[in-house]
Amino acid sequence: IIRNAAQHNSAVLIPAFAVGRAQEILYLIRELEDEKRIPILPVCLDSPMASAATRAYAARTEEQDDEYAGVLKHTQTPLATHSMMACTTREDSKRLNNAVGARVIIAASGMMNGGRVLHHALRLLPDQNATVVFVGYQAAGTLGRRVSDGEKEVKVFGQWIPVRCHIEKIGGFSAHADWKEVIRWLEGMPSAPKRVFVTHGEPDAAQAMAGHIRDRFGWTIEVAQYGEKFELT
Repeated sequence: IIRNAAQHNSAVLIPAFAVGRAQEILYLIRELEDEKRIPILPVCLDSPMASAATRAYAARTEEQDDEYAGVLKHTQTPLATHSMMACTTREDSKRLNNAVGARVIIAASGMMNGGRVLHHALRLLPDQNATVVFVGYQAAGTLGRRVSDGEKEVKVFGQWIPVRCHIEKIGGFSAHADWKEVIRWLEGMPSAPKRVFVTHGEPDAAQAMAGHIRDRFGWTIEVAQYGEKFELT
């Protein structure tokens, strides 16, 4: 994706959650740059919260994992790409929004339901040379979900704009456990619960999770519905 952006002198927009996901993306881009697998492009982190979180991560290196500790032996800035700019002020963001040429923009929110990413979406979604890369879950009803699902026209800041850009999706970044990990965690419970409630996730996924738990343990499972009430005793 980044090589293609360099070849076509175009922008890459990555909607990302400000804490955790944005830092993962910076880490991986820096790693790919170090390995010379991608060209070095300007990488713009357009989120005050993401910038603050990145500084916090960088300052507390003793709390990172062994892989991060190993990288610190070779570079003191694992979360900084070779050409990185953090946009902390509104003026910085406006200048970035008017920029041209090959560049990578990482902006919150990750589901495009608010934040500075919307200003970039307004400009880049209609650009047939630009690429929007989704690196996280897009909840139903969000702008990110509509774009990810391939809608040809979406509303941003109250105006309808065409979606002509390239859409890419990269999985594997989720911080949530999958159903197998949930089952392993439940296996560690000292005794069977009276009842298990599945309260998070879209309807199909919630029903599937309930089925896995029921099949494995035979427990009583409830997939909670909006407005439904239960009395806990």
